[in-house]
Amino acid sequence: MHDFPDQRERPSLIPILLGLGFSILLFLGGSATGFGHLIYSLAISGKPAGSYVLQVDEPVEFELTEDMNPIYLSVSVSVEVPTGQFITKRATYECQLSREGEEVWSGQAGASVDDEMSQTSQWDGKRPVHTSSRMLPVLNVPSDGSYQFVMSEFDEPDLKVTKLELHVRRNVTPLEVPILVGGFVCMFLGILGIVLFGIKAAFQSTR
Repeated sequence: MHDFPDQRERPSLIPILLGLGFSILLFLGGSATGFGHLIYSLAISGKPAGSYVLQVDEPVEFELTEDMNPIYLSVSVSVEVPTGQFITKRATYECQLSREGEEVWSGQAGASVDDEMSQTSQWDGKRPVHTSSRMLPVLNVPSDGSYQFVMSEFDEPDLKVTKLELHVRRNVTPLEVPILVGGFVCMFLGILGIVLFGIKAAFQSTR
């Protein structure tokens, strides 16, 4: 009686490689769609309509008109990064946007730094400055009018605040939740496919 070698053919890697390739394309497409839409909407779309340096408890007044809709307002807080080791330090502010005495929006904005950020310094030896921004919800003004924006300290800041600014962008492209969610779902499915098909390919190649 003779022992014959196993003549069974090794399963083809082609379907697995096709699945892996599709997963990579799904990941890349989802990333481009999700992050691309996010960056375009928040940072690229529309046109600058004004920037205002803010002082604590001192309202700034500016005009918004219907032809500027949709409008993005963002608040930036710039702080000097301290030296040494320390727990996280913060500078937090209460913000309010109002029109003719009526509140349109309120919320918090601020900046925080930790001691890992203190290890860096600028080429000229000065302490680096960290800037954090808070984006307000998209605003569609019902009619032309004057708006007021004010910032107040929420707590005594742990940091040296170098600048508070309000930025206004007009005719922006609002975030479309279905596009954003769809992009990130595709990205997640792509990652999942890459992992699963990658494991299958590695297992198949060792058989």
